[in-house]
Amino acid sequence: MKLLYIVQYWPALFIHYICREMQWMTRRGHQIAIVALERDWSEEYVDLAGYGLKDVPVLYPRQMGEWTDGSIDDVIDFIRRHESQVIDAHSALNPGELALRVHKATGIPYCVRMVGSDVHTRPSAMLQSIADYAAVLCPVSEFLRNLLVANQTDQERPSGLPINVSPDRIRIVYHGVPEKQIATTAAPQQDGLQIIGSIGRINASKGQMDILEAMAPLASEFPGVRLRFIGGGVMADSLKDRAEALKIADRVEITGHLRWTEAMRLAAGLHIYIQASKVEGLPVSSIEGIALGVPVILSRTGVHQRCVEENINGYLFDAGDVSSLREHIARLLRLGALGRQRMGEASLRIARERFVFENLMPRVESIYYAVKERRPLPDQAGTL
Repeated sequence: MKLLYIVQYWPALFIHYICREMQWMTRRGHQIAIVALERDWSEEYVDLAGYGLKDVPVLYPRQMGEWTDGSIDDVIDFIRRHESQVIDAHSALNPGELALRVHKATGIPYCVRMVGSDVHTRPSAMLQSIADYAAVLCPVSEFLRNLLVANQTDQERPSGLPINVSPDRIRIVYHGVPEKQIATTAAPQQDGLQIIGSIGRINASKGQMDILEAMAPLASEFPGVRLRFIGGGVMADSLKDRAEALKIADRVEITGHLRWTEAMRLAAGLHIYIQASKVEGLPVSSIEGIALGVPVILSRTGVHQRCVEENINGYLFDAGDVSSLREHIARLLRLGALGRQRMGEASLRIARERFVFENLMPRVESIYYAVKERRPLPDQAGTL
């Protein structure tokens, strides 16, 4: 099969999961090409050679901004040169809009991988048209599907949602982690030192400031607690300043942007994982968190309810509820090393049952084949 990926950025530190998917596809014998709308500042952190993607053909179109049917000639020439049979637009805003234009010009079918911002933050003004012509819409979690089609949800929707689309053309496609990345045993816990960590861009939407505020009052009761924020971003300096004001700066580490392999090396030293995002679609970092074999505390958004079995491997809390977050942290710390280790074992079970990358990718491949051959999509019940 000859696949074309349309992405906003290439390569980019924050979408390493796409690199992993492309690597899997090429190893399966599929040919891929990429249309990228922008270069990303973080490309120096991405090891394309390690993913076997160094020589994949990439087009950065000359025409940017508003796409029109007459402004995509270079894209169409690129697609025809590589004989692409199926288009995967990774997000509806911009990539999906371009896929729609290309489809109208060439007839090549397209899928849309719908991430969080497509539904809960910045939906495309063309979303209904994109859905009308798409062979399949693939939100990355039930949470996004429900927002998209108006199933019962408490989440406020932005303008333009819900859209009118048949459930027969929606298939949830989870992200996962490679089986070899899932720890073989739960992370060893200590009573003297507890490193609480989070992975991701440091900005207001990811909730790192809430983690800091939740932990600060616990510092005197738990002298061994440390915070490790793996990542960098626009609020890194504000986070440092607040840690100083709270007199816990000596317990807070902010790594800055790292290559994914280095981020995972530091994550392997965590004892508790927290993701406090205000709203998400499917944060891969949370799946990476349970794959460490540690107890987790996650906000109620995106796929988090599939990552947590309450009181078994961790806790859920309402985003922004610092008091509840603090209570959950204290509960885990008071549980002791053996109790946290048992919860870490439960996290590993959940990761293996629900989020093994190699188990999820055949379903993605089967969707592509169905789109290419214009036959019915695989049944949604096949989703893990």
